[in-house]
Formats: sequence, structure tokens, C-alpha cells
Amino acid sequence: MSESNKTIWLAKAGTTHGPFSPEQIEALRMAGALAQYEWIKDDEQADWRAIEAAPQGTQAPQAPKAPQAPKAPQAPKAPEAPRAPEAKTREPARPQRRSPKAEEFSAWEVLCHDFRAAAQARITRINDEGCDLTSPTPSGDPMFACQSIVLLNLLDSRSGKTFEARARLAEAFRKDGRWVYKVRWQGEMPAELAG
Repeated sequence: MSESNKTIWLAKAGTTHGPFSPEQIEALRMAGALAQYEWIKDDEQADWRAIEAAPQGTQAPQAPKAPQAPKAPQAPKAPEAPRAPEAKTREPARPQRRSPKAEEFSAWEVLCHDFRAAAQARITRINDEGCDLTSPTPSGDPMFACQSIVLLNLLDSRSGKTFEARARLAEAFRKDGRWVYKVRWQGEMPAELAG
């Protein structure tokens, strides 16, 4: 088996992660992220081996588990009986949150990743539902599958402020040779971006 076709697995606290390519393992090593794992194994090895000295009392993990099948959809619930109207009380109006403009984030650097792949990007559109991330250089294939969960590491290069946001990749398409990733926030728009 050639080195580029090798499949590598990592494990930590009894959970298996992967598969990874040798290039991805090297990228994790260069970024210092490989140290977060305890065990490593590839196709050619029968047993797991410790990445560093394994903590006392830990054992090598079992072989990777097969992915679980998605749960079957549940039948819709029967409608509830109508209730008597309640006295209405007026709630104080919520302050209107203004939608930020992409120009406000021109100094923000974004690293979009899913622990297997990473892509550098810039925010080109943003609203309460999500944002568009555009890769700065043309590239081959998209880095992420549609509907996958991704993490966004954001850095405001003017202030040095950083934070992480969780999102779902809704769509990926090419525009002028660059990949545009449409992501949707998991929950509300991060407060750091709300302005």
C-alpha cells in the first residue's frame, strides 16, 4: 500500500477519530493538534500504539466502530385540544438587532474546519441565519460535505479578538474559481458578530 493511500486512525479517551490521510496527520502534527490524541493506528498495524506515553491505567481502544444508521422519523403527534384564551400581557419589545454588513468583517480571518479538513476564508455576506465564506485562492475540490457540521475560528486582526462559532454547511459552490461556503449558525448568530 502506498504511503498516500494509507488510512490512519487516532483515539482519545476511548473514542476513535478518523480516518485521516498521512498529509492530514502531518498537518495536525505541525499545528500541534496531534498532542490532543493518545493512540494512533494505520492499516498496516495490528495494534494501536501510544502517540506519547499513555496515561497510567489506560488501554488501547478497540477497532473503529461502524457509523450508526440514522434514526427512523417519528409519526407526527396528534393536535392538542383548543385551550381557553389567556389574558394577554404585553412583553417589552426586544431591541432590534441590526444585521451586520460583510464590509464590517473585512479584517476578520476565518478558519473553517471539521477536525478532518480546514479551509481559510473571508466573510463575504452575513446575517442572523448564517454567512457566506469565500476562499481567498482558487482550489480544486470543496473541503467539506454539504450538511456537515463545521467550526469557525474567527480572528479580528485589528483587535486580536478571537472566538469560535458552530455552524452547518448548507451549500458550497464556485464563484470566479473560488469556493463559497454558505454556512448556517447552529442556534442564534454569535453575539460577537451581532454588532
